[in-house]
Amino acid sequence: MGTENKQKHVKVLALTNDDSLLHVVREAADKRFSILHARELKQAISFDGLSKIGVLIADNELLMGQTENVIDRLKRRAPSMVVIIACNSNDGVKLMELVNTGKVFRVLTRPCHTGQTRLYVEAAAKRHQVLKTEREAKSSSNKPNLGRFKMPAMIGAAVAAVAMSVAMVVPFGGSESVSELSDGQTPNAGDVSQIELGLASAEVAYQAGRFFEPKADNAVSHYQAVLKIRPAHLAAIQGLNRVANEMFVRAETALVENRTEEARKSVEAARSLRPEHTRLAFFDAMLTKEQQKRWQLQAEQAIASGQFEVAFGVVAEAEMSGSGVPLPLMDTVIGGVMDRAQSAIADGRTVNALDLMDRARVISPNHVLLLEADQRLAGHAETLMSRAVVYAEASEFDRAESVLARAATIPQGDAAKLKSTRDGVAALKKEAEKAVAKIEAVKLKQKTPQQKARGMQVSFFVALDDGHLVEPEGKSAGSYLRRIEDLVGQNAVWQECADAMAAELATMARGEIEDGAFDVAETWLEYANLLNIDSKEISETRSSIEKRWAQHEGQKVIQSSQMTFVTYVAPDYPSRAVRRNVEGWVDVEFTVGENGSVIEVAVKATERKGYFEKATIDAVSQWEFLPREFRGRNIDQRVATRVQFNRD
Repeated sequence: MGTENKQKHVKVLALTNDDSLLHVVREAADKRFSILHARELKQAISFDGLSKIGVLIADNELLMGQTENVIDRLKRRAPSMVVIIACNSNDGVKLMELVNTGKVFRVLTRPCHTGQTRLYVEAAAKRHQVLKTEREAKSSSNKPNLGRFKMPAMIGAAVAAVAMSVAMVVPFGGSESVSELSDGQTPNAGDVSQIELGLASAEVAYQAGRFFEPKADNAVSHYQAVLKIRPAHLAAIQGLNRVANEMFVRAETALVENRTEEARKSVEAARSLRPEHTRLAFFDAMLTKEQQKRWQLQAEQAIASGQFEVAFGVVAEAEMSGSGVPLPLMDTVIGGVMDRAQSAIADGRTVNALDLMDRARVISPNHVLLLEADQRLAGHAETLMSRAVVYAEASEFDRAESVLARAATIPQGDAAKLKSTRDGVAALKKEAEKAVAKIEAVKLKQKTPQQKARGMQVSFFVALDDGHLVEPEGKSAGSYLRRIEDLVGQNAVWQECADAMAAELATMARGEIEDGAFDVAETWLEYANLLNIDSKEISETRSSIEKRWAQHEGQKVIQSSQMTFVTYVAPDYPSRAVRRNVEGWVDVEFTVGENGSVIEVAVKATERKGYFEKATIDAVSQWEFLPREFRGRNIDQRVATRVQFNRD
């Protein structure tokens, strides 16, 4: 009788009042199992044919918090019944204790998927057949004579059931039996029994998916027990290799589905069996890359929400990992902190800026952005001192002293120059107080253009300090700058004002860039053009707009239909899907680079999990497009598409 016919005799009882779960179970059975249904626990307990049930799929919500007790009660009437529990993710952690003790075979976490449910039901049916065979063998013989070593009833009957599977572990075929050794030694009868028992037990555990747990009955421990008897036993070595390869397959699947922690655990499990395996280096590199992506995302989110301590914590975690802090991560954290510090400097909140810089200096004291910020603060102090002189020369001594007080809060400033400037302002103030009469006399005389320009310069800085860059017309900093140019051209007075205006316009533009308002940022820089201002800071800010705007645009996900294919590679139809006549689709996102090649392919959703993801990634990675053009330049563009797998 074939496996499929045997499965038809396995009865599956679905204990649930959830129609969607019942629908998934029936789809998973696919006419290969007999499906019975109970909507209440009392129906299942009082069911006359309970002893004939092979697999129970129970909704944990109907077990009323007494999962273990209910299972014990049901198994007393159906000892060979295999139990699968469907539950939410919170209950899944608690139920894993029952899985480890063997009372529950598998846990289905909602929402349940047909493919996973089918695999669990098939495996549970096989486990039921093994348990049923064991019980029948035990009842047919009260005391089986196995010589010196007695084989437990639960394992002895299973030897016949798994003999073919165990034989397949020996790769060279021929007449070699499972108890023969590859080291040339002649086994004694006791060793033969223990080896055969160990291999049979290992195969049963392997087929049931018990690779490392429970502690007393798992495939790895049984294979290792055989190797303690004969360290070079080929079947046991091959068995451990099978388990290691299974762990690698699970790790690969988990990575494709972005389940990084699960992938890491599978890799470590494989490492414990084969620490020298060549695939470990590949998985270590992939896990490191995924970890770095996670750190990068956490840091970006923390910076965006102003949670700098969280961002610093991410850097500390990276340092403790032993692989070092990735440069992009450090640049993201320091860059975000420095952007906030620059805004604080521009707003006159120097103390806040210094605090942010000190916190950043702890994790990267010589970072280039910190050094640049130090230079900017030193330059800002210089600017404030120069402005104080301008105010003092215009007899605006209160403003001059206020500006000098702000300069004094900047430790990067030149202390000697600050003292000299203060002394100069004080001397000018004293001289002004003594010469009020003379100043009034000078005012009666007609002023030269240069003098008018100097007076206009004071009005310019007052408007600038008050934040009136563009408006109101006639009294804004921009208006005064035009009038100074009309009076004296682009002389030293005009240049000093133009430099200050350029710095303020660049600061405003950078603020808009951080808020994603790139068109507004561009407007601020266009105003600089209207004022005939051209500075290095304006040019650098303009370049930053172009770069950040392109990045912002490229991160918007568009459909592949909006792109032009250069090279299209159709995905291979997986042989596993062909054999099972499975169709489906996979939704992916990827980046089309500036050269048109595809990178960073990620699976977002799939109709039939585990069938088509790898084939999709392999094909999409080979596609080529005409690059996306934005504002006259090629950019990286994030693209989404759905890949169909049909048997037509």
